Amino acid sequence: MLEWTEMNYEYRGGGSVVRVGVVGTDNTHAFSLCAFVNGWDEGVAVPARLPGGRAVPNFWLWGSLLRRLEVEPLSGVPLEGARVTALWSADEREAELLARACGIECVCEGPEQVCELVDAVMVLSERPESHLEYARPALERGLPTFIDKPLAESAEVAREIGRLAERCRARWFSGSGLRWSPELLAARDFVRARWGGCAGDIGGGAGGCRAVWHSCGGGGEFVPGAGYCGGAGNVGARAAGCATGVSRRAVGGVGARDVLAVSSVCGGYLQQHVVSPDQS
Repeated sequence: MLEWTEMNYEYRGGGSVVRVGVVGTDNTHAFSLCAFVNGWDEGVAVPARLPGGRAVPNFWLWGSLLRRLEVEPLSGVPLEGARVTALWSADEREAELLARACGIECVCEGPEQVCELVDAVMVLSERPESHLEYARPALERGLPTFIDKPLAESAEVAREIGRLAERCRARWFSGSGLRWSPELLAARDFVRARWGGCAGDIGGGAGGCRAVWHSCGGGGEFVPGAGYCGGAGNVGARAAGCATGVSRRAVGGVGARDVLAVSSVCGGYLQQHVVSPDQS
């Protein structure tokens, strides 16, 4: 196994600011992440509807938080030491809006061009089936890479991403901020006290996680994968230290975000979260 702590990495820009590239904007995380890293021009309204017509009423939440943090001392917003400098999106209108609002210098023609101009990459497409394709140019260049959740459409593709990163000596990470939510951490502590939580093996923790899943309205059958417990058993975690190999298979109307919440509550990772009756 590759020892990441022994790796030495020098930013190609040669300066003190890490140049970050964004690949994909159809996951609306691209808007909030670019805003918190670069800031958002006060002359550009935070949209309630994207250029293609999709309503994004939740944007006001991070927009209002951004404005508050911008004036708070020591908030770190906008981020010091890093800046989004290159961007590609399948929707040119979204790319142009983000570039104008966040002062992103280069709107690129594809993921490959992004990777030629930056020191690190964030893959922010919401379609897990695109993540290997979009991340490959960055990983093959050895660039530190964040791949938004869900990591991949299957455990095998997630493993392929891990193998590619290890072969190319590229640091990478995938996961959800839900794991650090104070509310979910409190729920995790409750689950551990009530049902045993995740004790490091698939035995005691599975019942608690299953109970939480069904109490959250999950349908179908709850199936923890082989890398269920702890922080190091997941297919992605073996390469990145803390990744989630999540397949976005919604069951009973419950999607990947809800599955990640259950995973977070139980303090572990799920390799294959749920199968519906016709998939089992």
